[in-house]
Amino acid sequence: MNVKINDVRVIPIRPIKNEYQRDTLVGLATCEIDSKFFVGSIGIYEKEDKSGYRLTYPTKKRGNSSLKIFYPVNEDVAKEMEKIIVEEYIKLMQEDL
Repeated sequence: MNVKINDVRVIPIRPIKNEYQRDTLVGLATCEIDSKFFVGSIGIYEKEDKSGYRLTYPTKKRGNSSLKIFYPVNEDVAKEMEKIIVEEYIKLMQEDL
């Protein structure tokens, strides 16, 4: 499956760490998939052990449960999205130095 992820935009967030979170939110991202679908509110988290980053996808709280609004169901697509979005985040942070 070949999916094109383009028009990636990242908004850095000043990290706020608290005792209830293991990983730290450092940014939010948006992107387009195949120039057909817009996806927003993708969270970029720095892993607690500083070994890298992970992404979270939008959900909607409904009572005690969460409804997944968007998420990649294919592991290859998930890895490609993570690679492209994290690269854009790192590039943006290096520009700000």
